[in-house]
Amino acid sequence: MRHFLVRKDLNGEMKEVIFLDRDGTLINDPGHLYKKDDVKLLPGIESLITLQDKGYILLIVTNQSTVARGIISENEMMELGDFIENLLSEKGVQITKSYYCPHHPKFTAECDCRKPKPGLFLEAIKEFDVDLEKSFVIGDKPGDLLAGRRAGVKFGILLKRNQKEWDATEDELANTMYKTNNISEAVKMIAERL
Repeated sequence: MRHFLVRKDLNGEMKEVIFLDRDGTLINDPGHLYKKDDVKLLPGIESLITLQDKGYILLIVTNQSTVARGIISENEMMELGDFIENLLSEKGVQITKSYYCPHHPKFTAECDCRKPKPGLFLEAIKEFDVDLEKSFVIGDKPGDLLAGRRAGVKFGILLKRNQKEWDATEDELANTMYKTNNISEAVKMIAERL
């Protein structure tokens, strides 16, 4: 798997990060994705290049219960993740690292990494010395944003799942400050700093 090690700048500055959910946010979510043939990048994904150019590091933080459900192995999940990162790279979008939770409480024990728990975010924050005040979470479920908030990430943007419909209750939508239809609009909001 391609991972780019990013260390604290020589001048000691913290990193500005975009934490990205994967399924339903970057790629179409068919439900329990396990085949490369079912991977489809969502329209407008190239807009993330704008944020890269502004110095943001792009990290994927994703729940992948297909492993806990016995649909695919952890190695197959990683291979599928590599395949998705390669597709994004072909579009000019460089994912610095992906963080996966392979658990599900119905099939495995409770964990600290499955969103909306903040474990994966906390790991990334420590690894990349993240500036929580200038970083963002983009996801299609309120739990994506909640996990980031629990880890201290100040801003979250909720997108329509697969750019089609909200995967949130009316109350959750009412209580979400930043929401938009798709990744391109989210990038524009961030580029303009909300």
